[in-house]
Amino acid sequence: MPFFPQFSNLFVPPFVPTSTLLNGLSSYWNLDNDSWLDSTANGRTLTNTDGVTNGTGIINDGAEFDGSAQYLSRSSYPLTENLSVSVWVKCGSQTDYTALFNFLAPVDIGAYVNPPATNNNFGVYISGTWNNSLISINDSLWHHVVITLNAGNAGSTLKCYVDGTLVIENGGVEPNIQTITLAIGFNGSEYYMNGTLDEFGVWDRVLTQSEVTQLYNSGIGLSYPFS
Repeated sequence: MPFFPQFSNLFVPPFVPTSTLLNGLSSYWNLDNDSWLDSTANGRTLTNTDGVTNGTGIINDGAEFDGSAQYLSRSSYPLTENLSVSVWVKCGSQTDYTALFNFLAPVDIGAYVNPPATNNNFGVYISGTWNNSLISINDSLWHHVVITLNAGNAGSTLKCYVDGTLVIENGGVEPNIQTITLAIGFNGSEYYMNGTLDEFGVWDRVLTQSEVTQLYNSGIGLSYPFS
């Protein structure tokens, strides 16, 4: 009689699907513990200028800026024609433009909040062109901001989301894509962040609406590795 081995006690681990948010992820900084380390294998640690500290983030810690001369940066950041940036934002008091982040000149792609004298609305600046939304995020609450850019063809498109909702969609955007410095909390010249940023990610592809919704996660956020 043939012998058939018994496998009744064999443990089979459950299948855990890999998130599509790992695809094309260039860098991810959860901004915890004053370390400013990149969670990905690319190892792009941020430089802290003028003493950015940790405050309470949307998930664990966040980077707290005082609105004067503090910012985080990464030199020689390799941009691609397709780009997505995701960050959580909690604005403090402001009298002027608030810079969330900027890929510095000559690329000049940045996100900002308009001053109170205007409307406090969120917007994006690309190569000399202002793209303003009708959404105010200067209310001392946490907001999730995502910008996506498809600049690889004549039909290039900028899309911006606030709290999972599309608020800006413009075509014909043509930034000067190259390796450049990324500044977080600073626009490279005169505007700084007053408030807290958290869970900052950069992708070298365009995130889908579904992926933006996953990152927003009903307002509680989702951190690397997105499981």
